[in-house]
Amino acid sequence: MNKAYAVRHIQKTFTSGTIPSNVKLKNFLKSKRFLGRFAQKALGSNFCSHTGSFNYLTGGEPKKILFNGRNLQFNAIYGSRYRYGYELETALLIAILCNDKSSFWDIGANWGYFSLLAASLPDFTGTVEAFEPNPRTFPDLCSTVKQAGLERRVRCHNLGAGDATCEMELEETDKFNTGLSRLVSGGKGTKIQVIALDEFVSSPPRLIKIDAEEMELVILRGAPRLLKEDRPFLIFENFSHFKNPSLTCEPINFLNLRGYEVYVPFLRFSIEGCTVTATYGSDYNSLFEGDPSPLLGLIKLNPENRFLFANQLNLLAVHESKLPELASLDLLPSSDDV
Repeated sequence: MNKAYAVRHIQKTFTSGTIPSNVKLKNFLKSKRFLGRFAQKALGSNFCSHTGSFNYLTGGEPKKILFNGRNLQFNAIYGSRYRYGYELETALLIAILCNDKSSFWDIGANWGYFSLLAASLPDFTGTVEAFEPNPRTFPDLCSTVKQAGLERRVRCHNLGAGDATCEMELEETDKFNTGLSRLVSGGKGTKIQVIALDEFVSSPPRLIKIDAEEMELVILRGAPRLLKEDRPFLIFENFSHFKNPSLTCEPINFLNLRGYEVYVPFLRFSIEGCTVTATYGSDYNSLFEGDPSPLLGLIKLNPENRFLFANQLNLLAVHESKLPELASLDLLPSSDDV
């Protein structure tokens, strides 16, 4: 998909419908000085509706999707900060790279935003393997996929991913903010079945997205065959740890040693004759007001320059054998980007 068209496609694919009453009540209470402490309780209240809706467009056919307002990860649809799209760098990479009949693996799919986005792409005719380990969130994933009529293309798996097939425990710091849930070993949470990606039976993935709350390296260690033989594109989350920098750098080093180059995706805006570049976490709303058609770019990343960037990033890893393909998509960084 053309880079300029990809932005418009994402914005048309998901549009807000109705915000659940429990979310409205939570936001109201949070805005009041002495009532803020009750905001969290409002989310789980049985005295107001927790059902919302959004509109999903695929194949030119709009569909109304009902969703569970007790899962705050649906703010990707109704949150004001995501007016122009959710985690746009990741969404744009998926829109551009999912362009054939191979598969897309969504590790940490939550309710399925990126899985549904991939399924909506006109150039992507393959399947989506959506992994969501949280038993509280998995029904939301299954529901959105079913309502979208995508059961045959988007396969939902109530599984975690790790370096071996085993059981781990789910650690939840906030039962409503499901995007913060993580898997741990030796914890006291709900037992979760975990699988190494090399042991998962499916067609070879072209692209794997990993959002696993700092389990990215563990997951990559469970995929040596995939990385060596199939060499998929990888999108993964990465955090800065200044007191323990090895936690930040180890996934980058791990991939570099296996022939992968790692990049920071960014958006390039043209505003009043100036080029403005922005990465994950930037105020995209104000930037889109100045330029509604930004382009996606890449900056090569290594352990030496990682800490110059934002604390939280979504990174792209590309095997050296796939660099010509990246260039054909006009995504290789130029000297001006570095």
